[in-house]
Amino acid sequence: MAGLPHLSRNSRKSITPILFTKVDSFDFAAGSGRIHKVIWENRRSNFGRTTLPPIQPSRPASLFYFDPNNISFSEWERLGLPGRTIRVILHYREKGGTFRKPDDLGRIWGLDPGSFKRLRPFVRIEEISGQHDHHIDRTHVDHVFKELTKKVTKESIISDINQADSLSWLALPGIGEKLTSRILNFRDKLGGFCSVDQVGETWGLPDSTFRMIKPLLHMGNSLNRKIPINTATVDVLQQHPYIRYSLARLIIRYRQEHGPFSSVEDLRRIALVTDELYGKLEPYCITY
Repeated sequence: MAGLPHLSRNSRKSITPILFTKVDSFDFAAGSGRIHKVIWENRRSNFGRTTLPPIQPSRPASLFYFDPNNISFSEWERLGLPGRTIRVILHYREKGGTFRKPDDLGRIWGLDPGSFKRLRPFVRIEEISGQHDHHIDRTHVDHVFKELTKKVTKESIISDINQADSLSWLALPGIGEKLTSRILNFRDKLGGFCSVDQVGETWGLPDSTFRMIKPLLHMGNSLNRKIPINTATVDVLQQHPYIRYSLARLIIRYRQEHGPFSSVEDLRRIALVTDELYGKLEPYCITY
């Protein structure tokens, strides 16, 4: 072939061909119909033969009944999930997330529909720690919560969530020292709770735990600490969980451009204040 160096028989034996070939040209002359292929060859004698790593057979997945709230990394692997998806699930659980029904598993990012369809029939959510392989639905969970709240003592009932100390919160089912500290810290930054539902906004408090303790929580007659929006500084305003820095700056700018707020409802004139946010802010703001 024109343009290629002549290779002796001995020299050809010493050359290791690379696994891939490249079609260089086609000769369609007068019915020859022959296709000439140029094989790229390794001309350095010190290169070994290029080989692909052996393909490791994938570990066959096994199916068994499991509770997604409890099983370990290795057990997820046995079910056939990739490591990246398993880490997403474990991170979700570490942040306080729980699976309350089988369909919750399908919402995990990275879990493909095929794998979820394969695993769903084997999901068994435990009712209470120690009771295995007992599938329950949301109605049954509600019943369990009601039964648990019937068994608590009078000391476990909080008559005023704004006056309750750490010992009172620790007496509640499912509330430990860490959650107690977070609840009290959130209450202090708010200036007091305006409703029982606000307890459920505490960072890291699982919804299932809040639903369990909610019947034990009550509002008292204590007053909330209010923020004077006409005189408060940016530093004071931004400490409130519902205001933060962005809105605090806009409140200050509004006062500079329009004068003091004539009423708390004037907060609605700020673009960031939606109807939902105003409903949260209104109990905590005063204009005098």
